[in-house]
Amino acid sequence: MNRSLRWIVTASAVCLGAPTMAQQPNPGAATGGSGGDKFPWVDAASAPEAPPATNAPAGTGGADESALGAIAVRVIQGTPDGPPLGAMPLDIELYHRGQLIDTISTATDEHGVVLAENLPVGIGIQPIVRTRYGDLTYQVEGGVMDAAHRHQQIDLVCYEPTDQAPDWRVKMRHVIVDQIPIGLRVTEVMVIENPAERTWIGAAGFGPKRVTTAFLLPKGARDVTLGQGFHDWCCSTLANGALMNHLPLMPATTEMRYSYVLPAEDGHVTLDISAPAEVDSTMVLVPESLVPSAVRGVEAAGTQPMGDGGVRFYAAGGMQAGARATIEFAGLRGGIATASGALPATPGAAAEGAARTAATGGAERMAKIVAITGGALLLLIGFAVILLVRRGKRSSPASEHPA
Repeated sequence: MNRSLRWIVTASAVCLGAPTMAQQPNPGAATGGSGGDKFPWVDAASAPEAPPATNAPAGTGGADESALGAIAVRVIQGTPDGPPLGAMPLDIELYHRGQLIDTISTATDEHGVVLAENLPVGIGIQPIVRTRYGDLTYQVEGGVMDAAHRHQQIDLVCYEPTDQAPDWRVKMRHVIVDQIPIGLRVTEVMVIENPAERTWIGAAGFGPKRVTTAFLLPKGARDVTLGQGFHDWCCSTLANGALMNHLPLMPATTEMRYSYVLPAEDGHVTLDISAPAEVDSTMVLVPESLVPSAVRGVEAAGTQPMGDGGVRFYAAGGMQAGARATIEFAGLRGGIATASGALPATPGAAAEGAARTAATGGAERMAKIVAITGGALLLLIGFAVILLVRRGKRSSPASEHPA
């Protein structure tokens, strides 16, 4: 749970034996405070009360750990022509330091509203609210609550399901490259847009599970790791060199993140980037010390200081579905390639240790860039890089099983 994003609410559907979906921003808002008009759309006198949380562990000191708080939840129909939702079953899970401490099972009233009170906010808790609609499980993650933020409002938006494929696209794609002792580790971050107002459950014909999004991996990719926008390997499949996602696709935007390893062969690695759908903009981030030997389909867009070293940018504007870009790297055998492509002298323990230390340090640096900046800052950088590229123009198969 990201405690720094205190009042950001995200909505998703999760894998509980039913179709699932990836996280996306929720149009609802969560608010904090301990007084005033806490829940403007809730009549506390008439709203059904949830049972108080129990078995909460004692705190470890600090502010008023005996403080109690409340959450007002509103379940909303997100499809404009969808039927009224009425009373909805609801689970409110309470987490303390990442551990589940209580689950409140309740239901909304006919207006889709429920008020849960007497929550042990003094110890510091974070709620996750979950409901089922249309054979899908929707959930929303609330903000951290404590003695200074005792009350919170959460909107949980549900959509009508559809088996009709929307005209989804990739608004922005970031490919983050870093060197590791055996080759390259690549992290991909995409912002997927579903312009429809219904949740797409996926296309049939790909085995027992439907598929919504599929991403072609570079040849030789291995050790695939799933990140945001994916649930687990129960809801994802590697087949025919592609990473297929079985999570239903919600309306608006969804951030998806995954990573993989490209082992070097005779010191050579080819990063092949294939557009899964129409892509508005693509940006590749490479450590400044790692100089490609060949680049096709993207353009050099300068460098930028970041972390302990610089980052080299390559960018492209619109890419049609199936379009490709490639970046080749040479001189990666057994060590860290320098800007000149030179390798350390004789391997030896000292040289090998230095190579591994440099590789690990670079990987940690790029990992920190991903973790600290997240999608938001990368998007801003991406817009700036694409703008520079456009201005410049005006002036002149993967493993079949997850590791």
